[in-house]
Amino acid sequence: YVADLDALEGVIGRIRERKLLDEDKINSLFPGISIIRQLNTVLLQKLKAGEPVGKSFARLAGFMKMYIAYCVNVPKAEELLRQLAKGSNALRSFLNDVPSLPGMHQLGISDFLIKPVQRLCRYPLLLRELLKLTPEDHADYEEIKRAMNELSKTLDAVNERKRTDEQYDKVVQLAQQLDIEDKSTFITPSRRFIK
Repeated sequence: YVADLDALEGVIGRIRERKLLDEDKINSLFPGISIIRQLNTVLLQKLKAGEPVGKSFARLAGFMKMYIAYCVNVPKAEELLRQLAKGSNALRSFLNDVPSLPGMHQLGISDFLIKPVQRLCRYPLLLRELLKLTPEDHADYEEIKRAMNELSKTLDAVNERKRTDEQYDKVVQLAQQLDIEDKSTFITPSRRFIK
């Protein structure tokens, strides 16, 4: 997984070098990916050094909240990437070449965009299974349990934020359909579409 994140960072570096996208667009497509990569690099180092799994995850569980903005943004990033590629032959050509780049395993950038979301979903499942197999009197049992609970809360926060964003997007769509002149009175951060 860390190698995949490194490969994605390499692709982002090539996009920068070739000036295919400006920094704002890159940040819109990959919010916080460098931090997510660093976080998982630290986790991998701790595990390779022999630190107990529960302790490693528990120590970093609070930082996993960095995933929230990234995960919620993925559908918008995929759509933005499609739109940007339509408008730029150079970007479209580059994206077509991405699968052949080192570390990309013949996968496109969209396949790599989703990997952090998939990984965040797997962490609580991994810890839940590990907890089932760990005796309650084991030194790492409570840390595994704590980490599993913290990561489950982070996943719940992602899902809640996604629901909130989807409801807000529906309000914006409704305002456009109703052709409201002053959208600022209709579209507010606290307004949600219920049904």
